[in-house]
Amino acid sequence: MRARFVWASLEIAVAVGIGLGINLASNQLPAVLSAPQILWPSLFFIAAVSVFFTLPRGSVSSTTLSPAWNIAARNPNFTGRITQLVDLYDSLRSRRGAPVHAIRGMAGVGKSQLALEYAYRFRKKYKVAWWISATDPTLIPGQLARLATTAGIEADSDIEITITKLLTRLRTTRRWLIIFDNAESPETIRPFIPDSRGHVIITTRRAGFEAISAVHQIHVMDSDEAVDFLQKRVPALGDRAGQILAEAVGKLPIALEQLASYLSRTNLSDEVLLTDVEKTIKPALTNGVDAHRSHPENSVIKLLKMSFDDLENRHPEAAQLLELCTFLAPEPIPLTLFSSHPSLLPEALSKAATSPVHFAGVVATLADYSLVYSLNSDFLIVHHLLREITRTHYDDRRPSAGNNHPAQLIAQLLRAHLPHDILRSPDSWRPWRQLLPHTLSLFRDDSSSHVNPNLLAYLLDRSGTYLQEIGQLRKSKELFEQALAKLENSSSAGSFFITAADACNDLGIVTRVLGEPEKAHLLFQRALDEGRERGSTLMNMAVSLLDLGRMDEAKELLEEALQIDELNSGPDDPYIIRTLANLAKCLLAMNDPHAAMAKYERALSIAESKLGPTHPSVSVLLRGVAKSQLRIGARSSARKALQRALSIAITHYGRHHRNVTEVQQDLHDLRRQKSRWLHMVPGV
Repeated sequence: MRARFVWASLEIAVAVGIGLGINLASNQLPAVLSAPQILWPSLFFIAAVSVFFTLPRGSVSSTTLSPAWNIAARNPNFTGRITQLVDLYDSLRSRRGAPVHAIRGMAGVGKSQLALEYAYRFRKKYKVAWWISATDPTLIPGQLARLATTAGIEADSDIEITITKLLTRLRTTRRWLIIFDNAESPETIRPFIPDSRGHVIITTRRAGFEAISAVHQIHVMDSDEAVDFLQKRVPALGDRAGQILAEAVGKLPIALEQLASYLSRTNLSDEVLLTDVEKTIKPALTNGVDAHRSHPENSVIKLLKMSFDDLENRHPEAAQLLELCTFLAPEPIPLTLFSSHPSLLPEALSKAATSPVHFAGVVATLADYSLVYSLNSDFLIVHHLLREITRTHYDDRRPSAGNNHPAQLIAQLLRAHLPHDILRSPDSWRPWRQLLPHTLSLFRDDSSSHVNPNLLAYLLDRSGTYLQEIGQLRKSKELFEQALAKLENSSSAGSFFITAADACNDLGIVTRVLGEPEKAHLLFQRALDEGRERGSTLMNMAVSLLDLGRMDEAKELLEEALQIDELNSGPDDPYIIRTLANLAKCLLAMNDPHAAMAKYERALSIAESKLGPTHPSVSVLLRGVAKSQLRIGARSSARKALQRALSIAITHYGRHHRNVTEVQQDLHDLRRQKSRWLHMVPGV
């Protein structure tokens, strides 16, 4: 920026200097060149045009976004691909080229590594570089929202509005790069691509991305690159042996990585390696090594069989951990999922998990075999292709095992590890954010047939609740519907983690929030008919009636619900806070602010004494108190209540959560005395 102003100043100085020089030499020049009425306007016009193209215009200033970078660590073993990197750079930077480019190729061919290397090689060209896992479209909005907050854009209570703000800012900004990794279809990416001067890279195995981007097709490594890659990892490997081995595995990068790991571990001579290749590996890979042929994974399966067999014989606990990981998503896996619940693990792994040192050794073994990528001491990841290969290997050996099936064990681990209470519980969001991809993967996977249907429905319901809490209401509703369907279609006996009545109630809550109070009311009625706890179900029914404008009926149900809750839990139990708050909401809607304030204050007193004066629920209740106070004219008290509510909300949620922005909006509306604010009444 500063350099551009310097250049502009120089251009003006040059123009003035030329003018002065011509004036001094005017006696020796034709009159048409030295006439002031022609000379100076011409020079100023030329200087103005030059300065216009030199100085940055405000709408495209790169200062409109704060620096943001979440690209994973660089791969020190990246080899070759120079032509592809240069072509990609030239295409993205070309004025005639599209700012969106897809890197397409078969699984394991190195698409993600090429995008990663591009980000590092040209990192000085970008102020913002953000990596988005696009395998599951449901998770894209959350990743974009994190980019928005990191880049200095204020989050909105609605995640879609936050993303709109981000895309709008990107359209007027330069020097940014977004990488959508492992996208499945252009339809899932198209809504998140701004039309601007920034750059978007998409990696995908799928066809059809020509509709939204230029496509760079990448194939397996060429022979020289493949041999260089192997010899970088195994310096003792000869050229001839490297050439034959690379050809035997189809020069597929992920297969080369596995091969290099095996060679460095076994230290076999070239002669022995070539004998083994000719007798076993090479014939087995004959029909699958070509990148243009179907089922290239088969070649990797045959190659990896040696590593799997050796792992099972020498490190059974590591083999058990690898098998469990194959039933999770190809995303970072927190190791505490296993180490925190050793009693749920198979015997050998269970013993290892009781010792942090021993368990770290198990993970190190898998990393040494290059069967997982150990991101750090807390996470590991299994490549999506390797995940399928590994599972196929173990599926061929595993008997039908009921409760001992790895998918069932993973479901039990997820239930034990993930917090049950999610609503207004910020502490529970981090584990859910980390494990949501793995939970969703379990639902979509064929392995779900091996999971107890009731346990699967429970995980669906809790995942839906988390998505509801972070603002993804429609996806939340889909999961609640799946949970209910799973319970309706299941006749299995055993442990019950959730009932159909519970699923109806949770589905009813999100259905009401989405603006369908009639359907919500029917779901609450069904939950009540099927025996769900009467007090809270009546409360939810009442809120749906309130949405329908049936206030008298709503008040009657809420008063009955409060009597039931007080009888069952006591008059000062935190369980009755929600019922009190919603009854206050009803009373305020019926234009009885004094009665409403009494209910809000009672709920607030219980929350402060039982949960603590800074609990998140206190913030919500203070909003209700403030609205009641404003209705009766206590404007100063309302402002103090909202200021305290804001302080509590920021402490728990941070400045960009929707609960914070709602209180900020209340304060803003209070200052501006907007009448609509009086009718936005909070429930709990």
